Amino acid sequence: SSANCLALAPVAAQLQMPTIGWNCDTHQLLQNGAGGYYYRPNGNTVPEFVAYAIYLLQRKPDIKTIAIINPDYAFGHDAANIFKAAMKAFKPDVEVVAELFPKMGTSNFQTEISKLAASRPDVIFSNMWGGDLENFVRQAAPRGLFSSSQVVLALGETVLQRTPLPDG
Repeated sequence: SSANCLALAPVAAQLQMPTIGWNCDTHQLLQNGAGGYYYRPNGNTVPEFVAYAIYLLQRKPDIKTIAIINPDYAFGHDAANIFKAAMKAFKPDVEVVAELFPKMGTSNFQTEISKLAASRPDVIFSNMWGGDLENFVRQAAPRGLFSSSQVVLALGETVLQRTPLPDG
């Protein structure tokens, strides 16, 4: 995870041991030239979440409101901040009407779904994944959340084989 990579990078530098981490997307890993001996072959959160904002605005240029539901740890908060900054840069009048950060391992998302439905956003952005995303999709779909708002699931492919995603 990103937290593990952030903890290991200084150890790799101290040991002067080249180290490769494959599953740490945090942009913080290589900020200010901090990498040194730590490398990763994958991208990072900044271009990934800016790309979602660009794609979304190409598909739906008239959006006025967005909501965010991301996991409550660094990856979720980083993604929310990057996505919001990109949206504000590309479309300054976009309003964030809800920001929700449920704890990882949450089994019941009914409160969050109610808050999202009540805020009536044009778009809901999420980088939840795994079991959290599965539970969210299974609970949100019957309540019509996917038909009332465009939902952008940044890591939706993680559940495609186990959870039927609604159209759109």
